[in-house]
Amino acid sequence: MMTDFLLVNKIAQLIHDDRRQRLLYKKGISLKGNFYSQMSLADITSASFLAEHQTVTPVNIRFSKVFGRDGAGDTTRDIIGIFAEFDTPTGKFDLLFHNVELDEHIRTPEAVMALIEAFSEREKDRVREDAVLWKLAANNPDFLDFLLRYFSCRCTVKSFRGVEGKGFNGYRFINEAGETRGVHFELIPENRHGEITRREAEFLAGYDCDAAMRDMKEAAERNLLPKFNLYAVLDEEYRKILLGNIVLDELLERDDVLWDFSPIRVPAGIALADH
Repeated sequence: MMTDFLLVNKIAQLIHDDRRQRLLYKKGISLKGNFYSQMSLADITSASFLAEHQTVTPVNIRFSKVFGRDGAGDTTRDIIGIFAEFDTPTGKFDLLFHNVELDEHIRTPEAVMALIEAFSEREKDRVREDAVLWKLAANNPDFLDFLLRYFSCRCTVKSFRGVEGKGFNGYRFINEAGETRGVHFELIPENRHGEITRREAEFLAGYDCDAAMRDMKEAAERNLLPKFNLYAVLDEEYRKILLGNIVLDELLERDDVLWDFSPIRVPAGIALADH
C-alpha cells in the first residue's frame, strides 16, 4: 500500500507519453517521390519550383480516410484525404486534397465543425449513417450537394492509387511584379480505378479491412506506384493549367512523416486566398 503512489505515478507518466490520436485522418499510408514541373510559370508566380522550367521537387504524400477510426475497414464509406508536402527551395508547401469537394459556402469553420460533429455522433452512438447525415442536410440545406457526392461510389474505394483530389484551400499566385491570381489545385491520377459498389465495399470491410493499404503495398513491391498530374485552376479565368507530374517511387515504413503538415504553410510566390 505504501508504494501505490509509485504505480499511480508510473501510469500517469505512460498516459502523458502516449501520443494522442488524430481527431481526423487517423488511418493512413505515406509515400515519397518527386514532382516534375511541366513548364515555366514565371508570368503568374514567382514560386521557384513552378517558375523555372523542368525543376524536380521532392514530395511526400499521405492517403487516409477522413472520419474512419484507426483499424476500420478501408472500403467503408468515407471521404479520402490526401496530404501533399512539397519541399521547395524557398520552403515547404503543404496541400490538402479530398476526393469529394467541399463547396466554398460549407468550408466555413462553423460548417466544418457541424460536419465533424455529425460524423462523431455516428461513431459514438452507432446510429445509422444516412439518418445522421440527412438530418444534417435537413437542418442545413447547403450540405445537400456534398451528401449527394458522398453517397456515390466515389466514397467506396478499394485502392488509393486511382483517387482524384480536390484542393481544400484557395490560394493566390503572385508574380515578380506583384500581380495576383486566385487559384485552387487539383490532383488527378493517370489511371482512374478503385471505386466499388456499396455491396462489395461492405463485403471487403469485413473480409479484408486493410484492402486499400494492402493494394498500395503490393503496388510498391511490383513497382506500380501511382502517378498524378497536378493542376492549377485559375479561378477568375476558368482555366486549368497542368503544373507537372508527381511520380511516387517509395513506400515509407512510418506513417508519421507528415507530423508537421500545415495546410496554411506556403512558399514565396504563393499566398492563401483572402477567404
